[in-house]
Amino acid sequence: MGPEGLVMHVRLHEAHVGGSPLMLTPKESAILQLILERSGEVVAPNALSLAIWGYATFGSRNFVEAHISRLRGKLRETGTTDLVRTVRGVGYVVR
Repeated sequence: MGPEGLVMHVRLHEAHVGGSPLMLTPKESAILQLILERSGEVVAPNALSLAIWGYATFGSRNFVEAHISRLRGKLRETGTTDLVRTVRGVGYVVR
């Protein structure tokens, strides 16, 4: 069981919060898995981009931010707030 009742089944590409399914795209699932694996560690957008998409952001972090925003919205729908936090100018962290 993860933060705020989050359970992630990596092999099944499923996530649940308090028993409710979290409908994630493959990229959202990969992002969530990565930041959960690095819980407590700030993950830079460039590191997310390299791990998920296979290339650096080259200064444009908008696509990473868009995916994080959608992931946060889906988490919010389950009543989970502030799971993925932004460390301004550095990256994202789960605590």
